Amino acid sequence: MKYEALNVYTQKGTELTGVLFSEKKNDWLMITITGVHGNFYSNPFYVNIGQTLNENGIDFLYAQTRDAFGQMESNNRVTGKKEIIGSFNEDFNEADNDIEAYLDFAQKQGYRHVVLAGHSLGANKVIHYLANHDDPSVDYFIFLSPANVRYLTSYLSNAEKQEIMDKIKNRQEEEMLSFSMFGWFPAKARTAEQWLNSPVIDNVHSGDAGDFSPLNTEINLDDYIFYKYYPESNQTLEFTSHETNFKIQPITSNYDDSFFLNDLLIERNDRLTTDVEYILLDKQSENYYAVSKTTLKPLPAPSLYEAATNQKGTLAYRGKDAKNKYLAGLINLNYFYQHDQLFYNVGMIGNGMQNKEPVASVIRKIECLNNKNLSQLLNVQQLLQSMDVVWVRFKNLTVLPFPIKLMNEYIRKNQNNEKR
Repeated sequence: MKYEALNVYTQKGTELTGVLFSEKKNDWLMITITGVHGNFYSNPFYVNIGQTLNENGIDFLYAQTRDAFGQMESNNRVTGKKEIIGSFNEDFNEADNDIEAYLDFAQKQGYRHVVLAGHSLGANKVIHYLANHDDPSVDYFIFLSPANVRYLTSYLSNAEKQEIMDKIKNRQEEEMLSFSMFGWFPAKARTAEQWLNSPVIDNVHSGDAGDFSPLNTEINLDDYIFYKYYPESNQTLEFTSHETNFKIQPITSNYDDSFFLNDLLIERNDRLTTDVEYILLDKQSENYYAVSKTTLKPLPAPSLYEAATNQKGTLAYRGKDAKNKYLAGLINLNYFYQHDQLFYNVGMIGNGMQNKEPVASVIRKIECLNNKNLSQLLNVQQLLQSMDVVWVRFKNLTVLPFPIKLMNEYIRKNQNNEKR
C-alpha cells in the first residue's frame, strides 16, 4: 500500500493537509471530508478504506479540513502570514472553500471521476456543498454517519447556551468560552454560536422527529415553460409542470413554435447561447424572456457600509432589522426596473452574516425577446419564488430557479450514463 501526505490551499490561502492513497494512478478518486478532530492519527480505519479502494482500482484522498485538530499553526499562501486554525475557531461559512480546495486538486491531477464523501460532521458539510453548488465534477456522494447537530447541542446546559449568546450580544465573539463544547473541545463564542444556529451543519435529522416527506415547493409554475441550452451536448431541454408533476425533455426540430426554435435555439445566436443562462416562456402573455448575467453588483453606499460595520470590518449590528436597513441589496431576493428593463439579484439569507467584506451577488437581466404582448408584464414575484425553496430542512436561496437546477441534474445524469 502506498500513500503520501499532501497540502492543498483554499482560495483565501488557508493550508489544509490530507493523505492520498494511490498504488497507481486511477481514473476514479474518492475524497472523504473529515469531521471534528477527524485526523489521520485519530481515525486509523481510513487506512483500511484506502487499501480496500486501491485494491479495487479507486484512489482515496483522506481530506482533513480546518477542524481536524484543536489548534494548528500554518502559513497562509495569500497573506504570507502564519495563522492558527482548528476546531476552536472554525467558521463553518468557510466549509465550502475547504471542499473546493480538494476538488480543485482532483481536477488538476486529471481524475475523470470523483466520489465526494463525508464522515461525521464532514458529511454535513458535503450535504451543504452539494445543495448549493451545481458541481459537474462530482459523480457520486457518500455520507458516512452524518452528525445530528440538534442532538449534540441538546447536551449543552441552558447556562452554557446563555454564555454563548451573551458573548455574541456583547461583541465578545472572539473570546474563548469558560467550558468545553460537549465536554471535549474548547471553542470561541462565534464558533459555538454557529454550532447552535448554522444551516451549514444543521441539515441532518433522523427518527420520529424527522420530516422525510417529498420536497414540496408550494409554488405554482404552470404558467411558465423553462428552456436551457447545453453547448457541451448541443441540446436544449424544456421544463414544464402541472400542479405537483413536472416533465423534462429535449426539444427537437418538430417543436411547434417556429419563432422560438429557429431564432433562439437552432441558429444559436452567439449572444443568446453565450450570455443567456435560460429562457422563460410566459404562457399567459406568450412572451419569451432571456435571463442573463450582467456586470452589475449591489454594494451599499460608503456611508451606509461605514455605519453598519465596526473597526474590524465585520457587521456591527447582528439584528435582522439592521441588516435589512443597511445591507438590503446584499440579502434575500430583490428586483428593480431601469430604462424599461427588469433586473433581479439573489443575495444571502440574512441570518449568520459574518463576512469581513461585502459579498456582492450578481445582478441578472430579464429581457423580453419577441414583444408579443407587452401590456402583460412578467409576474416577477412568482418567478422569484422559484428561487426561494426548501432544500433539506432550511430555506436556501438559489441564484437560478429550481427547474433549472433539475435540468442541470438531468443533463449531468445523461452525461454520466454516456461515459459508462
